[in-house]
Amino acid sequence: MRFHAYLLRGVLTECRCGHSFHVPEERLERFACPCGRRCEMDLPEVNLLLDLLEATTRRETRGAVSETTAASLAATLPRALKSPFFSVRRLVGSAIMLAIGIMVAPVQAQELPDPQGPVILAVTGDIAVTNQGELAAFDRVMLEALETVSLNTTTAWTEGTVTFEGPLVRDVLALVGADGEVVTATALNDYAVDIPFSDFQDYDVLLALEMDGAPMSVRDKGPIWIVYPRDEYAELQTVEYNARWIWQLRSLNVDSP
Repeated sequence: MRFHAYLLRGVLTECRCGHSFHVPEERLERFACPCGRRCEMDLPEVNLLLDLLEATTRRETRGAVSETTAASLAATLPRALKSPFFSVRRLVGSAIMLAIGIMVAPVQAQELPDPQGPVILAVTGDIAVTNQGELAAFDRVMLEALETVSLNTTTAWTEGTVTFEGPLVRDVLALVGADGEVVTATALNDYAVDIPFSDFQDYDVLLALEMDGAPMSVRDKGPIWIVYPRDEYAELQTVEYNARWIWQLRSLNVDSP
C-alpha cells in the first residue's frame, strides 16, 4: 500500500501504522516502518516535496528545521497534518503552513485558474483553494491537465473489461487543499452518495473522463464517472462500493461531520 503521511525533513513524521519517527536530513532512498512492516513510498514524490520545503524554509529562516523537537512539533502541528490519511500529494496541493515557528505562505485562490470552458465539476466545503467564490470550479481542460491514470476494470454496468482514463480523485482534492472525512458526490440528477475520504487515499479512484478511448457523454454516464479499481481488490466488489460509483458527476462536497 502506498505510504501516506505528512512528511517534514528532520522532524516528526507518522506512517500509516501510526508510528512516529524522524526523517533524516539526507534524501530518502528507502523506508522501514518502526513496526517492522514494509511500507511502499513514492520516493520521487517525497523527495520533491522535501526539496520544495527546503527551498521555502531557506527563504523564511536561517534556523535548521531539524532542531525542532518531536515534542514541540506535535503540540503545534495543524489538525490536517496530524491525519494518518494526509498524503504527500495533498500537502503539495494545499501548501499549508508548517506549524514549527516557520510560516510557509499558503496557496491562494489565484493558484487555481478560472475555467475557460463549461464547468463540469465543482468542489465545495472544507477546501483551501477556490476560484469562484467559495468553490473550486473545473472545466474539462483543467481536469485533463492533471496527471491522467488509465485503469482497466470490469464494472457492474458494462460487459467485459473496460478502459477508463482520468485524474485521480485524491489529486483533485489535493489541488484544492481538501481537509475532511466525508466527500458527498452529487450527480446531474441530484442523486448523492457519501464517500469516506479514506477511499481516495487507500485506492486509486478515478474521475473518469474517457471510457475505451472516447469521452463519455451525459447519455453514457458522463461527463465524469467515479471509478474504483474493483478488479484489484476483492473488498471493492460489493454492493456497498458499487453505490459509490456515481456517474454524471457534477460536484464534490468535502465535510467533517
